[in-house]
Amino acid sequence: MPDQIYIFIDSVSIRDNKAGLASNGSSNVSIKYQNIYKFLYKTALTGNQLKILKKLLRCNNQLSEEDISKNSVIIGNRSSYKSPWSEKARQIILNCGFDDTLKIDHLRLYDIADKKQLNKVKAHPDILFDKMTELLFLKKIDIIKYLFFNESIKKK
Repeated sequence: MPDQIYIFIDSVSIRDNKAGLASNGSSNVSIKYQNIYKFLYKTALTGNQLKILKKLLRCNNQLSEEDISKNSVIIGNRSSYKSPWSEKARQIILNCGFDDTLKIDHLRLYDIADKKQLNKVKAHPDILFDKMTELLFLKKIDIIKYLFFNESIKKK
């Protein structure tokens, strides 16, 4: 049986000062992101387990496919479930009564409504991410496959 996938989204938007400055060269431009957490577990979560996870991650909402737009950009770690953040989060969650089949990953979701900014990010993706340590997903279909169907995206 495949792992169950849960995507949690933080309700707080965080301003990415470096990306805002790099994308337009002006401090009045604001590019914001939200933290999202991809959680995989061997079985469906119980109501109590879901409540515990939401509390630990400080997220009351789950992300759905409909929340992904053509303006969405996702950044994640190349090592996914082996990043230092993921390993520490995994240990904390294990101590809350989950079994060791869990996997968790931390990603950033940018929703860039301004078409000029979005085109600039697509043309110069290093504005948002470090290609040595992070993965970038720019296409809606690739984001959905990665998040909700756990499919790796082949890089050309």
